[in-house]
Amino acid sequence: MLGPNGVGKTTLLKTIMGFIKPCSGSVLLDNKDLSGLPRKYTARHIGYVPQVTCHSFSFSIEEVVIMGRLPHLNAFSQPGNKDMLIVEDVLKKLNIEHMRKRFFSNLSGGEQQIVMIARALVQEPRLLIMDEPTSNLDFGNQIRILKIIKQLSQNGISILFTTHFPDQAFLCDAKVILFYKNTRPDIGDAANILSPVNLKRAYGIDIDIITKKNADGSITKTCVPLFGV
Repeated sequence: MLGPNGVGKTTLLKTIMGFIKPCSGSVLLDNKDLSGLPRKYTARHIGYVPQVTCHSFSFSIEEVVIMGRLPHLNAFSQPGNKDMLIVEDVLKKLNIEHMRKRFFSNLSGGEQQIVMIARALVQEPRLLIMDEPTSNLDFGNQIRILKIIKQLSQNGISILFTTHFPDQAFLCDAKVILFYKNTRPDIGDAANILSPVNLKRAYGIDIDIITKKNADGSITKTCVPLFGV
């Protein structure tokens, strides 16, 4: 999901997660109106990763990730062997099992974000919603998070994430919802939707898209703002 500030991207995310009731229409999960479903049922199907923030709570990485199993537990019950196997599998897939005993508050922003993704994944969601997952991260950590997103998508998880960087849609080979001010958004493949004309409509600046064919035959697209043109 792309578009300028204030066009409703976060509002749409909150509506999909059931935090806000839609002004019209409805959000369906398993062909059932989301507003009528128990929160615990919704949490078993939809995972959420918030924007990167500096958390100060003193839990270990393992403890933070285990919290993602709460929708599958009864009141006052403890995680069982099945829950711990799921946690172990996710820690290994994200390559953070060796960090499990480190305190979450001592991690870098990029490391914290990977842990928050792990916490959401142990919910075993079919849809993973991420609100600007690369915000406030350095370039290296941005690419690491995008690789994880693409890998998860290839493994069958539907992912919806917001970003302010059109290049990320190209890198993930994603479908795009491009929001504009005061008009309906465009939806489709990144290669079709993210054109210089549409990006100018959305952001009000001239943008060129440079296409490069790599040595392995793959195509890389990059958005370049045209200063002074």
